Amino acid sequence: MKTDIRIIDYSILTPWGDNVNNIISILNEEKKYNLKRKIDDYDVKLYLGSKGYRYYSMQTKYLLSSILPLWERNFDKMPLENVGISTGSCFASLEDWVCLCNHIKKGGFEEIPPMDSFNFSLNIPSSIASIRTKAHSFNVTHTSGIMSGYDAINFSLDNLMLKTAESVIACGVEYMGENVNGFLKSSSSLCDSIEGSSAILFSNDTMKPYWAKIISYNSNFIPKSEYSNYNSYKEYFIGNILTTHKDADFCEVDIIISIITGEQAVKDFEIQLLSDMFPNTPILNLNDKLGNLLSLNGDLQYILACKVLNGQLLDSIKDKKQFNSALILYSGFEGYVYSSIIKK
Repeated sequence: MKTDIRIIDYSILTPWGDNVNNIISILNEEKKYNLKRKIDDYDVKLYLGSKGYRYYSMQTKYLLSSILPLWERNFDKMPLENVGISTGSCFASLEDWVCLCNHIKKGGFEEIPPMDSFNFSLNIPSSIASIRTKAHSFNVTHTSGIMSGYDAINFSLDNLMLKTAESVIACGVEYMGENVNGFLKSSSSLCDSIEGSSAILFSNDTMKPYWAKIISYNSNFIPKSEYSNYNSYKEYFIGNILTTHKDADFCEVDIIISIITGEQAVKDFEIQLLSDMFPNTPILNLNDKLGNLLSLNGDLQYILACKVLNGQLLDSIKDKKQFNSALILYSGFEGYVYSSIIKK
């Protein structure tokens, strides 16, 4: 879809800290993989102050740790009634649900602590974020699995296109407590998952300073029935990117920031297709170095693209002095494909 939406600001919290430059340092390391699942020494007071969060779930605390710093930098520049919040989460309230089940198994509903009961709702973190920021337009939570963060971004951009909001904060949040961690240890496809939170402020306002402009975006699914059909799979994959490139008026693509998951043979195949479509264009595949940040993936790709387009070069791509446009691509083992082009 052709568009002209600004990326105004961003915020992120990962096991490597709350500064995106720390992630860039990881990407610049020579070693191939740096899996660090948990956020060590998380200090809620640094982000939420000294009180008011006693009964918040960790999911809510993580989400607010990205949203509130971003909000404090920008709230005076936007009308609150026209701001929405769109949150994606793969695991959502799973950790809290396990606690709920344990309470019930222990002694029935009477065992549920009253002040913990509201945390079992999927939308509570996003709702509390809306209350804390006074964002009036909408707050929505997407729990569609690994691509939840991309659904949150799509929903944000769609609503900006429809003008149901003037600005939207697109977020991703994952908390991996004892129960989620136990599940991940036995999952071959999610064993490299990482917790954290992210937030990006998108806006239609052409007068605000911005990092970059989104000029096109698109998503689709490759049916599992087509996985074994080389030509059909290739058609779905390339078709998504071509549609996005066409909506961007076939502008030059200076760098590709990708997240391609699944079996190594499929990853190699898709990387080769990208290389054939955009010869001599550097490709940075993030999950080769970082692991899977799940619902943070899309936000992180946009954030890194903003840094690169504004002069923050990575060691692996220093052969080119200036980048003016970036293709963001996600292709997951579940068949979901998302692509977007942004420009300075």
